[in-house]
Amino acid sequence: MSRISRRGFIVRGSIVAGGSGMLAVPAPVLRAAQVAAAGLSAGAPATLEQIVYDIFPHSGLRRSVYTHVVDTLLAQAADDTALRALLEQGIAQLDAAAGATPWRDLARQQRLKILDAISKDAFFQRVRVAATSIYGDPEVWQRIGYPGSSIEHGGYLNRGFGDIDWLP
Repeated sequence: MSRISRRGFIVRGSIVAGGSGMLAVPAPVLRAAQVAAAGLSAGAPATLEQIVYDIFPHSGLRRSVYTHVVDTLLAQAADDTALRALLEQGIAQLDAAAGATPWRDLARQQRLKILDAISKDAFFQRVRVAATSIYGDPEVWQRIGYPGSSIEHGGYLNRGFGDIDWLP
């Protein structure tokens, strides 16, 4: 039987068993525990969420789609000191480039300009790769017009392949 550390339990646990029923942990409490376990600043989740949204902006999506990406990064950072350092340094770099105002509080165009400047950096690439996980969410599929997997329906050849009306 594998043993789970206290930190791992706090980060991974989202539900606490109590007596004969289950008691859900409020999201802000869980998020605070994740941030503490990951060893990041209190503002790190908001900054990471803004980065994910700025990289993949989809109006009409619930914020929880983006929050899930950040929660995954926080859980990974709790167990990976290199990732934790990368996230800390990347957020510090963004805030330094922003000047007196925290990066996440800048206007969108200013944020994008700074993100563009660091787009080749390991920090940006790591967050970008993690953010692509939003495309595994069926809610996102509906928003962007992806019909979902077609393998169980015989593939795309007989399901949407001929629907392209913009090709000659």
